[in-house]
Amino acid sequence: MPEPDKRWTYPNAGQGAPPGVRHAIQVFRAYPVVMRQHIALIWWLLGPKGTNPYKMTPTEASYVSRAPEARSCGRCQHAYRHMATGVALCNQIQGTIRREASCNLWRRSVNKRDFIAHSKE
Repeated sequence: MPEPDKRWTYPNAGQGAPPGVRHAIQVFRAYPVVMRQHIALIWWLLGPKGTNPYKMTPTEASYVSRAPEARSCGRCQHAYRHMATGVALCNQIQGTIRREASCNLWRRSVNKRDFIAHSKE
């Protein structure tokens, strides 16, 4: 098992990433270990302190709050749901998203059944 201070550094993260993403990872690594233990790097990067400058606004992405389930955020490869809180983020647009919403960046995912079935509102 890695040393406690090394477990939360994600040593390979950011390789080949744009400079802004690499910087965001460096900022994450600078936080105390106790904080990094409570949030996964991917979740931190998807949030407002990470890669928001690289994401579209909901308006730019033509985000709508309701869409047919087959083309909803709950079935999109870009959507991520926090398992403990149910909060959902997108790796393409800024801010939180809703599982029943959609946008013009939608891409089908075969691994989102759990997101649809167990999302919290």
